[in-house]
Amino acid sequence: MGTLFYDGQAVLDLPDRQLRHLQLAMIDKLRRREGFALAWEVEEEEAGSTLWINPASSLKFVFTERKDQAANRAWVDAFLATAINGTMGIVPEPAPR
Repeated sequence: MGTLFYDGQAVLDLPDRQLRHLQLAMIDKLRRREGFALAWEVEEEEAGSTLWINPASSLKFVFTERKDQAANRAWVDAFLATAINGTMGIVPEPAPR
């Protein structure tokens, strides 16, 4: 399980592979100097959380497993597609192209 830290605080735990693809999508947006919201649901609480991410945000991605698998570009694109309206969401892995 990997963890996303925002402003020094752990805010989101995801399987390493999913977090790696979220990281690729977020970095893609930030390289273009685009701000966006990152939103996810918290199942145990039947609620959700949203963070505002911009190039000045303090982000840290911590992984528990080595990065051995190739990236699935379709998954990165799926994350980016959710951000078209300004809010990136957490999505499951689609079949590779």
